[in-house]
Amino acid sequence: MVLFKVRVTILRFSNQISSLTAAELNYEADGVIDLIIDEESRPVATPKVEDYLVPKNFELTQNYPNPFNPSTTIEYSIPKDAIVALKIYDVLGKEVATLVNDQKAAGTYILNWNASNFSSGLYFYRITAGEFTETKKMFLVK
Repeated sequence: MVLFKVRVTILRFSNQISSLTAAELNYEADGVIDLIIDEESRPVATPKVEDYLVPKNFELTQNYPNPFNPSTTIEYSIPKDAIVALKIYDVLGKEVATLVNDQKAAGTYILNWNASNFSSGLYFYRITAGEFTETKKMFLVK
């Protein structure tokens, strides 16, 4: 399942606005799709929905909540099919969990890590997808 946020802006409102009478979709880097409706405009060609479902770049977002107890959410995006590895490391660099180690299709993925069996402290999570690698910090507080 792919989730995305939509922000709707109605420039002029009347009872005669019909669905997508004049709509323009703008995809922003923050993951929000802007839907702008202006009844004074002429109908416009809107991009295919598929264009918005496939990310433009590789991305690993900051987990939330952070600090967390006992679970946290991690989101990542890949613009093309790739073998993805998402692993958790302790402060000494020891791998303590593997959340993903599989071939994934292009898209945005959201997963939850339950750290109830782990000690409080600083942890790192690293994604490797093709040539892309990124590491972020998270803090477990009990």
